[in-house]
Amino acid sequence: MFDELVLQSGQAWLMRQDALVSARRRAFLPVVRELTALGESIARKLSLLGLGRVEKPVEELEEYLSRRQREAEARAKEPPPAGDGGGGDGDGEDP
Repeated sequence: MFDELVLQSGQAWLMRQDALVSARRRAFLPVVRELTALGESIARKLSLLGLGRVEKPVEELEEYLSRRQREAEARAKEPPPAGDGGGGDGDGEDP
């Protein structure tokens, strides 16, 4: 969607600015108002299309941390990968 690309580009440009308020005019830069209107326009269009935001299910922090701990413990219990056990030329003799 072109409008969304313009909005994202404008927001990125705003983030690189030193201030969002004109010191001389003591008001927001005009682009702030324009980007706000564009964002509202996009939201209206999506609403008319029935494309409301669908939130992605997010795991609670405690559940995530405990799952990561279980996974780490499971990896620690796994046997090391098969191989000759440690470098060398593979003839089984020490140099």
